[in-house]
Amino acid sequence: MQEIELKEKKVNNAVFQFLFPFSILEGKEDDTVTKLKENGYEWFRLDKVEKEDDYYGQFEIDHEDLENYYLPFTNRILFPKIEDGKGFQRYTKALGKKSSFIAPSYSADFVIHSVDIFICPYQIGLLNVRVDLLNAEDLTYSQILDFGAKFRVMEEIHSTTTIECDNQSFEHVQDYIFECVIPDIKGYMSHKSEKNAYFESFPFFEDNRLYVQALISLDDELTEEDVYRLGNLDGFFNDKPYISAHNKEFVHAFIQERAYMRWAPYTYILPDSSGFFILTKQTGPEFSRIANSFYGEFYYGLILTLFHKIVLLKLENNYSEIRIEQDTKEVEKLIHAINAFSSNYFFFELATHSEGKDIFVKLRDRFRVELLYEDTRNTLESLYQYQDNFTTKQSSSLLQILTLYSVITGIFGMNLMVDNLDENINWTEALGSLNFYEYFALFVIISGVIISVFLSIRYIAVWYMDKQERKKWRKQIEYPNTK
Repeated sequence: MQEIELKEKKVNNAVFQFLFPFSILEGKEDDTVTKLKENGYEWFRLDKVEKEDDYYGQFEIDHEDLENYYLPFTNRILFPKIEDGKGFQRYTKALGKKSSFIAPSYSADFVIHSVDIFICPYQIGLLNVRVDLLNAEDLTYSQILDFGAKFRVMEEIHSTTTIECDNQSFEHVQDYIFECVIPDIKGYMSHKSEKNAYFESFPFFEDNRLYVQALISLDDELTEEDVYRLGNLDGFFNDKPYISAHNKEFVHAFIQERAYMRWAPYTYILPDSSGFFILTKQTGPEFSRIANSFYGEFYYGLILTLFHKIVLLKLENNYSEIRIEQDTKEVEKLIHAINAFSSNYFFFELATHSEGKDIFVKLRDRFRVELLYEDTRNTLESLYQYQDNFTTKQSSSLLQILTLYSVITGIFGMNLMVDNLDENINWTEALGSLNFYEYFALFVIISGVIISVFLSIRYIAVWYMDKQERKKWRKQIEYPNTK
């Protein structure tokens, strides 16, 4: 077994995107959008080609190439043509905010070029912060990996780092993002489980971690150990390069299984459950081309896959909280949510390009999307079976009641009373002359009429309430920004 030896390497470029999923307060999608627009956020459209180089620092994305990269039904969700249509509504603001990340052994100067807010179906929001390290050439590869590992932790218990921005100092990334970078969104985030922890709005999700998208260019030959370290954000320990493995065979097997090596040994792509990582030795125009895909095609593929994972986990979590014998309306709502997700938002094929298909298959595999989807489909079958049994039982009980009333009315009411209905009836005398059986028959007739009227009114009320509920569900699921 061969041990791993590491050496420090010089970095040419290092850019990051940090993704933060959150839950939007119910019914506050429109208010969230209004607030974002008031604070300078613009709705993102592919036909605004003048914005191709506004949000990405020295790089740009080609909107036409971005549209052609995905299949038409995927484009309808990723790039909706109307602002109040279903899909991912992206709002972006250029910032150019410079800050410094102060660690015990190094200082990383960075700029936040722009911030994206996605208003998605199922009351899900996605926040993305674009970070470009300004002094990457002065930092070692280990220090940059350490920066990525520490920046993705929203709140460290024993923080040893600070972020300085606009004459303010923040010990936690959470405070920096929601107080300095984007204070606009905090009031519209749902905090169901823990008032002071933003990730607790998804109690079933990975807590206290941002998803990372990283693109790093090294001024040296790339090794499998370098790729492994990026995929795990292994920085340094005791001021020495660190790797969370001890033998080359394990690292080799890890890379062979998970990395996309079409452009190796010049470029490695590693889609993983903690993020999306690209390590390259390319510079100049070639690096710019990779950055174009990094900010464009790969970014949207990660967004869509992350959305799939969150929705599937949310549906599973909702199923676990249902009291199935009591929450019949919640069962119906969950069935509607699963069917809407399957028909509108879940696609096995995303991209038109072969490399895109291969990369996104690996990403979905690392996110366990297919397994979660199978669990959700099994949940749907269980719910259908329960609803069918419940409806059958309810219909049977109602039929028994109506049948019983019909039989009794026929025996007592029609035979004993109906002959008097064609005469002028003195009700005082008629009621006073009835015997016990005739009183019983009269009670059955009157109660039967009352129950029939009640059931009719109840049916109309339930139909109207169901119609209103379904409109509400459709707005939450299919039309996140309906005016």
